[in-house]
Amino acid sequence: VGRSFLPRGTGIVTRRPLVLTLVNTRTPGEQVGEYGENRDPNNPASSPGEDGPEWGEFLHLPGRKFHSFQQIRQEIVRETDRLTGGNKGISNNPISLKIFSPNVLALTLVDLPGITKVPVGDQPENIEEQIQEMILEFISNPNAIILA
Repeated sequence: VGRSFLPRGTGIVTRRPLVLTLVNTRTPGEQVGEYGENRDPNNPASSPGEDGPEWGEFLHLPGRKFHSFQQIRQEIVRETDRLTGGNKGISNNPISLKIFSPNVLALTLVDLPGITKVPVGDQPENIEEQIQEMILEFISNPNAIILA
């Protein structure tokens, strides 16, 4: 995507799976530049940052488009806290986000919580086991490619 929109911080930041679907909005026959970016054949001065609109949509907010990637980050945090609380709780209920852009490949990624051994805040004593089960649920798909 080339944009920073995932929440950042210390400790466990990803507390729900984030299913991120990248949707390429390039129209068929549109020219692609040397580095993969769209180029308007009638405008040689077109630049990679001016390839067209990019936006995000959340499954839990149908019809609402987020054109600011800062707002996308804020909505991920808001939706995570809505279900898990503000004190580091976790949930295996995913957040579904689609990013529409002419600069992406059609691909679905899942951001999962990292394994933690010591519970903090509202996390249960068996936090490690719960996260391992959540991870196994997603990576057991034989078509999954695991990046760690």
